[in-house]
Amino acid sequence: MGHPWQHALSSAKKFGGKPEDYLFLHDWFDGSKEYFPDFRHRALRHQSLGIYEAEALFGPYVKTSSGREVPVRVIGEQHCIEDLGFVPTVADWLRRLALRPWMTRGWEKETTEEHAFSLARETAKRFGGRLEDYLEVHRWFDRTKAHFHAPQHRALRHHAQGVLEAEARFGPALRNADGEEVPVGKVAELHLVLELGRIPTVTDWLAGIKPADWMLKGVDKRVVSLSLLDLVKEER
Repeated sequence: MGHPWQHALSSAKKFGGKPEDYLFLHDWFDGSKEYFPDFRHRALRHQSLGIYEAEALFGPYVKTSSGREVPVRVIGEQHCIEDLGFVPTVADWLRRLALRPWMTRGWEKETTEEHAFSLARETAKRFGGRLEDYLEVHRWFDRTKAHFHAPQHRALRHHAQGVLEAEARFGPALRNADGEEVPVGKVAELHLVLELGRIPTVTDWLAGIKPADWMLKGVDKRVVSLSLLDLVKEER
């Protein structure tokens, strides 16, 4: 289907109300295309975790102009099915992501229970306060490994866009135990640098996804050919 407006028209037909009642939600699902403008952008939100994240962000239901309360999860499932034919899991996407050396940096440490405390302790050394002030931000970045226990899980949040998402989730600043306001963006950037040695872009991650047939539903094959040139160059 492709475009948020088309999805919104479909939602109005299925659930009642006006397309405008649903457009913001479909815009959010496709908003990742802003950071990686081909079909692989869907790896970030077009999956079961993305549906639950939409519910956490927008609430349990959308109230239409006709007064009906439509579950956000149902609308998210509709979006994924119309684009891909089913609702994939995080693993369906990430098992197709070829690893590069920088993506696996520090993975062995990340699998230990101490890891988040170690990152928070380093953050407190740099910005003051106690490790507890920063612990939840570090845990949030690494929580996606519960959905895919391999370094590829980092593709969901360990990038510049993930820094912005952390700010949206935790606010612009954290007040630490010393009473100082520490920008969440700085804490998030430090997390990426400590784990990966860099702040990657969404493109750095998603360009390594090798397509499967289900990813290409409704995608212009000419666009696919151009999009995959970077994969060919990488393999060479």
